[in-house]
Amino acid sequence: MIRRAIPLLAVAFLAALSLALAQAPPSLGGGTVPFSQYGAGGSPGIDATAAFAAIRADPTSPTVFLPPGQYEVGECPTDHYFRSNTTLVGAGTGRTRIKFTGTSCAVNLFAWGAGRADFGARDLTIDWNGATCANTGGVCSAFYITNNTRARIENVAIVGTTGDRWFHVHVVGSTNGVLRSNRIQPRDCVADWLSNTGIFIGGSYALSSFRTAPISGNTLTVADPPDPTKPPYAIKVGQAVVGGPSLPRDLYVTALATGTGQGGSYILNKAVPSTVPAGPIHLTSTYGWTIENNRLVNTNMSIDSPMHTTRSNEIGPFCSGPGMNTSKQATYHTSIGDFVHDGPSDAGGDSLYDTGLEFHGANTLIADSRVSNVSSACLSYSGGRTIVRGGTCERFNTGAIEDSAFTGSISGSTLTVTSVTSGKVQRGQSVTGPGVVASTIQTGGTGTGGVGTYTLDKSQPDVASTAMMGTLTGNGGALYASNGDENGSDSHLADYTVRGSGTAGEKSCFADNPNAIGIVVQGIDCSGISGASPYRIFGGTAVVGLGAFRATRPTVQDGAPP
Repeated sequence: MIRRAIPLLAVAFLAALSLALAQAPPSLGGGTVPFSQYGAGGSPGIDATAAFAAIRADPTSPTVFLPPGQYEVGECPTDHYFRSNTTLVGAGTGRTRIKFTGTSCAVNLFAWGAGRADFGARDLTIDWNGATCANTGGVCSAFYITNNTRARIENVAIVGTTGDRWFHVHVVGSTNGVLRSNRIQPRDCVADWLSNTGIFIGGSYALSSFRTAPISGNTLTVADPPDPTKPPYAIKVGQAVVGGPSLPRDLYVTALATGTGQGGSYILNKAVPSTVPAGPIHLTSTYGWTIENNRLVNTNMSIDSPMHTTRSNEIGPFCSGPGMNTSKQATYHTSIGDFVHDGPSDAGGDSLYDTGLEFHGANTLIADSRVSNVSSACLSYSGGRTIVRGGTCERFNTGAIEDSAFTGSISGSTLTVTSVTSGKVQRGQSVTGPGVVASTIQTGGTGTGGVGTYTLDKSQPDVASTAMMGTLTGNGGALYASNGDENGSDSHLADYTVRGSGTAGEKSCFADNPNAIGIVVQGIDCSGISGASPYRIFGGTAVVGLGAFRATRPTVQDGAPP
């Protein structure tokens, strides 16, 4: 009898130990608090909204452990800001689930505001359960991180949203954060990629675009009055100064001189060489994020600020627009080993222009990227001193080129289509017709290929309802160097492999446009495609031998383009 009891006691002990380990918080150091201290939650049917509110109000800024279970939240609170150092830690994405039980979100589920530092979330799932965004004048987010520093969102799954106006992880005015090993997957596709972004790193700019402020030595002088069409800017200590390709890296405001936030002079952390030409600059409070090993499905990544690093992210299948996009302000961005691919989830809309990687900022390093099965170019870049080093493009320009004939009218920059005779009205088409100033359809408007409104790139005198045409002439090669503005010169591309072109548009390995200047291309392997010229040069691109490139350009270090 005793001999039988010992094994049974051992089994019972091991079972109890296993349960205790599952419920115990991970090794987090001192200050870890169990979720149960703040109220009910952790089981289906039990609302945990009040407990999360108590965590937000806790002045001790705790690290809160959420044991395995389901934590139900019925609304997105209006007071959604946590304090500094507050961190939510689960037992893993398959075990700790925060489930939204409402039908729509007002703004944000979780947020950290001005002045917060050292906070975040990890090892849990946020299940939106089919919720929509009710913020008609803006966007909704699972995590909204604004005007703070050192946030960390790691190993978090964000799933289950429907509809548009979602920026699932929304960062603005914040520095030196980490987004690592997260999975973001909306329930359905949205044709306008700008309305459903998985990770958005915004700018929070003090100076509006194309506002020139001279720099002499280490002094920045701002003479321009505030732009009345934009919110008042405020120049602050700690903001990064970014602009064209000639401005040095890591340039910051360190002190106020005669300026107190707007016009006046400001001291920078280092002198700018006198050879740097005057030009548009921006001051931003968002920089220095590391974004790596994230998985995005049915959504995209957009970066609108400088000095970030993306590494080994997988994006795809995505629905429309570029899989990863950076703006002109995203200078000194580094992309290492990012993988973008498209697939059957494509919602249409912009399918012809679903570029894999699209970079517009100066001083960008793109290394060892992989892009496959996209309906436009694998890689498009326009920023000056962009370095593309290694990578592969597997099957590109798979979208169908389609012209359109329609009846429409124009007011300013708005095209209103009332009927479509043939084809599909889409972004990139050149619009012609009686009285029409030659213009191109851009993103925006209510139209999705048929009747509706579309935004043109040029405002023009009103045109009454008349027959019009929309024509497309192709969309670049697998690798496309586009603009030649103040950001678009002295770029280099090397050691890239292209194979498997599609049926649409330009089928070359590399193409530029007439405005491209100072582009150097060498060492592209085009052997995997047939029936196309390796290079289609319309602008100032030079194709040289790989040896010549290596003889004149030093090795580029990760994160520090020359």
